[in-house]
Amino acid sequence: MQLLVEENQWKNDISLWVLPASVQAAMPHFVQTWVRCFLLCAAVYFAMSALWVYYIYYCFGDKLFQPGGIPAFKDVFEQMKVGAWLRLCPSMIRVYVRVDTCVNI
Repeated sequence: MQLLVEENQWKNDISLWVLPASVQAAMPHFVQTWVRCFLLCAAVYFAMSALWVYYIYYCFGDKLFQPGGIPAFKDVFEQMKVGAWLRLCPSMIRVYVRVDTCVNI
């Protein structure tokens, strides 16, 4: 059990390097793990979204859409904002399952 907690803390330290040490020390372990999951999930989401937008709209947009049918940047950005808010629940579920699993061991 102790090794699992140490490994999780190590992952938190690597992922949360952007936060000052005082802020990180003030957060409970549960919150650190949730923030880690949320930030990494956000990074993957925005990277994949950017690749998708580039590939579909700019590389093959003329083949897949009618002239003038490509959504404006504002519309794409609104969709990304909705997706950003929807990431809160899955990142919270992952932390809850991990903590619940650790507690039951």
